[in-house]
Amino acid sequence: RNEWQWLEDTVGGDMEFTSYITVTARALHTEPRLAEFKEFFEPKLNTPGLTREIVMDTKVIESRVAMIERERDHVNAAISDILN
Repeated sequence: RNEWQWLEDTVGGDMEFTSYITVTARALHTEPRLAEFKEFFEPKLNTPGLTREIVMDTKVIESRVAMIERERDHVNAAISDILN
């Protein structure tokens, strides 16, 4: 987040530039991190070349957060069964 301008100045416009968004999104899996992702990237939605990646990766994080929430109790119960 703190070095975005440096990234943009250094590799902005490169075909691989959007991979920084995807790599970031892969590490996020909680509601607070989703909110941070949106707060940081939504103002950049109109940046040519970034829109598609931001929209898609937001959906990926939202899906991951929902899946974790949906499956949490089942996973915890299964682990508890194994440990007991």
